[in-house]
Amino acid sequence: MQQDEYNLALNHFRVSARESNVQGAESRYTISYIYYLQRELNIARELCMSHLKTSKNYETWVAKGLMLLSDISFEQGDLFNARAALETLLENYKSDKNPEILSEAREKLELIAELESEESRIIPE
Repeated sequence: MQQDEYNLALNHFRVSARESNVQGAESRYTISYIYYLQRELNIARELCMSHLKTSKNYETWVAKGLMLLSDISFEQGDLFNARAALETLLENYKSDKNPEILSEAREKLELIAELESEESRIIPE
């Protein structure tokens, strides 16, 4: 994957994605992320949604999945769902193992809020 050989990486991650452990959760997330990198956004979204359902016991990988889902929605112009994914992450991610996840989510949420205010047709007083 580090050498941008995504198809080869996908084959390797698909093997471990079948596992019902933390490595499986990481692999399912990474497969979604690879499709995201390849600009296959609809496939990435579908796989990410599946990942969120099957990896619910692995908080960090669910948080990363929500962040990815937000990125996908953002790139598809769906600011509503991009915001919803980040808000869900911020409301439910309680781990102090990866504070950078929360920090990154807050930054992305601020960007979305800025874009939403720019797109708003309501004129503030």
